Amino acid sequence: MKGKGLIQFFAVALILVCVYQLSFNFITRRVENRAAETASVSVLGSKTLDEVLNSNISQSAKDSLTALYKKENQKFLDSVSNETVYNLGIGKFTYQECKSQELALGLDLQGGMNVVLQVSLEDLVRSLSDYSTDPVFNQAITDAGKLQTVNSNKDFVTLFGEAYDKLAPNGHLAAIFATRGNLDKITPNSTNAEVLAFIKKEADGAFDRTFNIISARINQFGVAAPSITSQPSNGRIVVELPGVDNPARVRNLLQATAKLEFWETYKNAEIYNILDQANKAMAARMSSTDSTKVDTSSSSQNLLTSSSDTTKSDTSSLLGKGTTATAGNDSTAKADSSAAQNAKNNPLWNIMTPNLYQTNDGKYDLVNSAVCGLVQGKDTAQLRMMLSLDFVKAILPRDVKFLLSAKPSPQNKKFYEVYAIKKQPNSDLAPLEGDAVISAKSDIDQNQKPEVSMNMNAEGAKTWQKLTGRNVNRNIAIVLDDHVYSAPNVIQEISGGRSSISGSFTIDETKDLANILQAGKLPAPAKIIAEDIVGPSLGKESITAGIRSIIIAFLGILAFMVLYYSTSGIVANIALLFNLFFIIGVLTSLNATLTLPGIAGLVLTMGMAVDANVLIHERIKEELRRGVGLMKAINDGHTKSYSAVFDTHLTTLITGVILAYFGLGPVLGYAVTLNWGIIMTLFSAVFLAHLIMNWWVNRGWKMDFTTKLSKNNFSNMNIQFVNKRKYAYIFSGTLAVIGLVSIITRGFDYGVDFTGGRSYTVRFDQSVNTTDLRKDLTVAFTGNSPVIKTYGSANQVKITTGFMADKTTTKDDSTVSQTMYKGLQKYLPQGTDYSMFNSKYLISSSVVGPSISNDTRKHAVQAIIFSLLGIFLYIFVRFRKWQYGVGAIIALAHDVLMVMGFYSLLKGIMPFSLEVDETFVAAALTVMGYSVNDTVIVFDRIREYLREHPAEDMKKVINDAINQTLNRTIITSLTVLLVLVILFIFGGEVIRGFSFALIMGIAFGTYSSIFVATPIVIDLASKKSGIARLNSLNDKKPNTTNA
Repeated sequence: MKGKGLIQFFAVALILVCVYQLSFNFITRRVENRAAETASVSVLGSKTLDEVLNSNISQSAKDSLTALYKKENQKFLDSVSNETVYNLGIGKFTYQECKSQELALGLDLQGGMNVVLQVSLEDLVRSLSDYSTDPVFNQAITDAGKLQTVNSNKDFVTLFGEAYDKLAPNGHLAAIFATRGNLDKITPNSTNAEVLAFIKKEADGAFDRTFNIISARINQFGVAAPSITSQPSNGRIVVELPGVDNPARVRNLLQATAKLEFWETYKNAEIYNILDQANKAMAARMSSTDSTKVDTSSSSQNLLTSSSDTTKSDTSSLLGKGTTATAGNDSTAKADSSAAQNAKNNPLWNIMTPNLYQTNDGKYDLVNSAVCGLVQGKDTAQLRMMLSLDFVKAILPRDVKFLLSAKPSPQNKKFYEVYAIKKQPNSDLAPLEGDAVISAKSDIDQNQKPEVSMNMNAEGAKTWQKLTGRNVNRNIAIVLDDHVYSAPNVIQEISGGRSSISGSFTIDETKDLANILQAGKLPAPAKIIAEDIVGPSLGKESITAGIRSIIIAFLGILAFMVLYYSTSGIVANIALLFNLFFIIGVLTSLNATLTLPGIAGLVLTMGMAVDANVLIHERIKEELRRGVGLMKAINDGHTKSYSAVFDTHLTTLITGVILAYFGLGPVLGYAVTLNWGIIMTLFSAVFLAHLIMNWWVNRGWKMDFTTKLSKNNFSNMNIQFVNKRKYAYIFSGTLAVIGLVSIITRGFDYGVDFTGGRSYTVRFDQSVNTTDLRKDLTVAFTGNSPVIKTYGSANQVKITTGFMADKTTTKDDSTVSQTMYKGLQKYLPQGTDYSMFNSKYLISSSVVGPSISNDTRKHAVQAIIFSLLGIFLYIFVRFRKWQYGVGAIIALAHDVLMVMGFYSLLKGIMPFSLEVDETFVAAALTVMGYSVNDTVIVFDRIREYLREHPAEDMKKVINDAINQTLNRTIITSLTVLLVLVILFIFGGEVIRGFSFALIMGIAFGTYSSIFVATPIVIDLASKKSGIARLNSLNDKKPNTTNA
């Protein structure tokens, strides 16, 4: 075996990398299990959350306990987020670092919210023109907005320029944009191209600022592993927030206008004594009241007691004894007692550490800055509640408010800095806001150190001069969205509006601060144009279904390989185990996200791995039948099957790469999993299995390739496929006509991905009648009839509506959702309010705006066209004759048409959803990639036989080639169909339609490779020179690597 040492090295290296990457998953699970146990002991009396939720207590009690449980769980994780939890010797990792290295789960597997935001540049362009009233200019902006919904490949500024040129071919944009604020960049003589270049530059800057602001905001949701991705080409931002339980808050916070402010501050020395008085007052209050009760003199709940003390009586009676943890030993008990006493004596300083430094004589003194303390991230909410208590507010100055730093302290990443902000007399408004900033940029000062240069408008410059004049040698806080990003010290009064901010900055830090300072400069709001919400219960069900389908498919494949190929099947199974291990390890190392369609891709990859093994094993069996020795048969079988194995996998990889390019969300997860699965399958099936097989034989162990079940299967077949091709044409033509008629007359069940609108999955306590539901919701939606289908069990439905489809604001989403709730009230238990409906009965929801649905349709068409073109070019290059390429493409078109026809025919008939959406496109592309596999195998053997028997009748040669490959064609298809049927049955309702499309596609693909592709090639070749036309390599040395 050539390259044996290299294969061994690569296999060992890959194993080590995968073990290293997957180890982080085990570490994070261990930490999270400890967090769950701690929360259970503290809040639920050692019961599990599921046990409490399934008990007979009231819903309000369940909600209260769930909130407390989540709070305690998150508190534990926050406490260890920056502590070392994994020590490899060569490196130490905190929990947060381990979390970032683990294999992430998609929202469909854990619940959460996915949001697509469009950065609206219309307001930006209007602002740059100083809100010009020119009618042509305003019409061009309106037209550009409409064009963007149908052509997202072009950015808004380009579309605006095209629209303006169309409305005013001789118009001059400089007349509109040469405003006072733009004089240093735009002159009255600037060309339209120069003006558009300026707008584009400002638009890019606005997009970056919006992206940075949203990045900062998502950290406020307190979710693990949030994700934010920018798409500058079309001005979109994609945000994924796993586990969020308040979608309305997410919508409001993500779409809120940025609020940049400049505030005066208290110095640390000025506020410390006052805070110390508050600390003593809290201690006195705790010692004079019963710690097990709530302080009713305060407007807020007393957070100075333990979590178990604040549990309401109706829930504590449920939990019974053991609601607090007991000490493991005396020393632990003493430590806990000491900590509890300190918390009682200094409740505020126990939460917030004073900002002190140690002097040379060993004493402590206050740091001269605006930072008055440090607080851990897990304690920020408790600090805010402490400082909001009525008796504490009575001690504090009336003009003080406390804000936290936007980022952790540079000295200790576990802590955030606390600033005491000084408000203006009788006002809650900042003395200066961000709209005064004209420009801000990262610069280099005269000492070659990074700094930020900032310019203000005339009105802002006057205010800035007064503000800096009365704060010389004091700090002014730069605040965005109520978080302090910087608090520079004022050296002198600043006049003229030009300022520089210097310090121990890096260049990246000055760029970030410059972006922050420009946040209020020009409006570029982000608007939600699409969202998906998946409830936690659906996420758990998806995980269960996905794992179940993987296990059953894996066991089915293992059993088949042993039953059909005996001991050689055991070797293939060992390689398959490694293959699955490698795929998951590689996905983890790439920080990929595993989605439910991704699990489907994993299951399909397992079927394709068996496909490769079948090709190799069948070729080895052919060599053995020729009388070749075992070891030589193994080596020759692998060598001669390389061509077919690589061809079949590369064609699927072509469609997979195209799908990854055009896909989003779960479909992208499917494409990534499928593509890496193909690559790992090539390595494990072709090289690793060969290595294991040689090792097995060299040890003297028995190696069989057949069993009683498989011996002589499909051998000596002589079916006249070529002569019967006309019957196949009639059969396929008839089905094609029926399918086309159905598509034209019945159409498709288009998913919300393609139509736009809103889709909801609702689960009731009892079975419901979809016809009655439709009637009631049609009335609720003022005559707009929704599409309602049973989704899995009879008590679960999927509701798709176009009601207010063109309106996607947060208010509109809420209006549609509440309208639906009112229409469903008669089917819900009495007393179910809107909040309970959202938390208990609404399992998932999806909102797709017009621009997203247009993009999805366009990308679907582009993906299919590019896939067909890519496969045609590959077949053309591989076989050197266009007849092969055309035959393969017609067969693929046949397969896709058959699937689409059946989708149309069976819509509303099958007991599961047959929506044509983005996942259907993924299935169609997969069918195209896989269907051509069998075609390539047949073509390979036809070409080989034509070279070996040039004088024989072409039809006989081709017929013999098809019969010779019939065994592997049928077996490879059956193995893939096996895993797809398992996925269809056990994979869950979410991907059932997807699995059904793949099953039909693979079945028709197997048929078309024999009865469509090959006959087309024959009929395209002329009768007189058919062999010469088909045998493109006849004059060359026969290729011994064909299958």
